[in-house]
Amino acid sequence: MKLKAPKGCGNVSFQGQEYPVVKGVVEVPDEAQVFLEPGYGFTQIVSPAAPTPETEAPETEAPDKAKAKKS
Repeated sequence: MKLKAPKGCGNVSFQGQEYPVVKGVVEVPDEAQVFLEPGYGFTQIVSPAAPTPETEAPETEAPDKAKAKKS
């Protein structure tokens, strides 16, 4: 899980393992979130949701080949 670290934080220690903070972001095991977010100022980074059929642009139908042919 990726968390945004508070300003000035260089690394995170969780269950004896060190995790480096790179450009303000640290990747830690999911279970670390409950310890780091409320007490230490870390915030979860949420990835943008993948487009769903409702949010995607409708596909245009290809013209029917039979109609496209001129006799």
